[in-house]
Amino acid sequence: MTRSEAEELVAKHGSQQKAAVAAGVGRKAIRLAIARDEQPKRKGRSLSEFRSSHDKSFIIPNKIREAIKQLSPSGWEYEVQFAKNAGISLMDLGNYRDEFVDYWLLIKSCGRRAWAGSPSVARHMKEMIE
Repeated sequence: MTRSEAEELVAKHGSQQKAAVAAGVGRKAIRLAIARDEQPKRKGRSLSEFRSSHDKSFIIPNKIREAIKQLSPSGWEYEVQFAKNAGISLMDLGNYRDEFVDYWLLIKSCGRRAWAGSPSVARHMKEMIE
């Protein structure tokens, strides 16, 4: 029995008990038919939600992109502070650094890396230290 059928019987007969007697079923069957469709059906979560919550190959690059956006287009930051700003570990940053080769440079004189807010700033910084 569907919800709409149960509701029609109840409306026609005035109560769930009278509708059940008229339909030849127990009152519980009428009550369950009415309640069954009232509960919203769950869709579940999508794979993209799972990916954005648990897949490091998605999360870390997005955090790096966001940290680059936080630097002004003409700004820069040493890698340690950049990783802190991005909310990621240096190990994670090191694992995904090659995807952003245009945005960072190695300063050989002090052995540190710097991240720039744009590829043009990174190129200009590389020219300054070479």
